[in-house]
Amino acid sequence: MRDTFSENVYVYGCNPFGTASVDGDNYPASGSFIDVSGYERFVFLIHAGTLTTDLVCTVQEANAINGTPASVSGATLTIGNAAGDNDWYSIEVETARLTKGKHFVSLDVAGGAGSDDFLDVIFLGLDPKNAPVTQHANYLEAVVVAG
Repeated sequence: MRDTFSENVYVYGCNPFGTASVDGDNYPASGSFIDVSGYERFVFLIHAGTLTTDLVCTVQEANAINGTPASVSGATLTIGNAAGDNDWYSIEVETARLTKGKHFVSLDVAGGAGSDDFLDVIFLGLDPKNAPVTQHANYLEAVVVAG
């Protein structure tokens, strides 16, 4: 195990910043589902922007990067439209809780109006089986000030 955040936590932005949520969208989309087989646990970290609709966020699992997703039991949260503005939420799942053979995941968001409901979805792979982790190509730099 390494000592730094970037060596121990895989970070992936699941949607472009400032993009409106659309009912039934997956973050990331099919073809880009995240392989979690290298992590003991994972988290979808959700930052809700301005909302006019209640949004239901559900972790989904699939057997391939573009497989047919199915909901993970108990891995759902609802973000209330007015109360949820500019707040943070997370759904954490132990990878062993996924159905055997399904180790690709995505976050399904239901209820978004499309033009006025905003979320920023960040995936975090935790407790890697091999460290240091290889970051996504969009993770450009990590500054560490340590002893």
